[in-house]
Order: sequence, then structure tokens, then C-alpha cells
Amino acid sequence: MDKCKRICGLCLGAFIALAGIAIGLGIATNGLVLGVARNPSLQDELIQLTIVFAVIPSIILFLIASFFLLFCLIKKILH
Repeated sequence: MDKCKRICGLCLGAFIALAGIAIGLGIATNGLVLGVARNPSLQDELIQLTIVFAVIPSIILFLIASFFLLFCLIKKILH
């Protein structure tokens, strides 16, 4: 039973991380749209900042969460 709780916790943590990534990207996109709407001349800089501070970390977190989900599924299948 303890193994099952650990595996379920791992899966739940990965799903929460994926949901957090989606929310974070939504907030970053909202900030980008508002920033460009207020000052269109800063569009290139704002896009670069969004990529560096939102998209790249989100991709890294997505890969980590996907790895844990895959690990969880493989562990569930094998046991």
C-alpha cells in the first residue's frame, strides 16, 4: 500500500507541475500582450524576455514532469 501511495503521489505531482506550466505560460502571454499594447516599440525585447523567463523554464519543467509521468506509468505496468 505504501508503494501505491508513493507512485500516486509522484503522478499527482507531475500533473500539478504540468498544470502550473500551463498557468505560468498563460500569465506570461498576458504580460506580453499588455506590454506590447502599451509600448509597441519594445516588442522585440519583450518577446526575448518572455522566451528567456517563461518559455525555456516551462519546457524544462515540462520535460521533467513528463519524465516522472513516464516513470510512473512504466513502474505501474511492470509491477
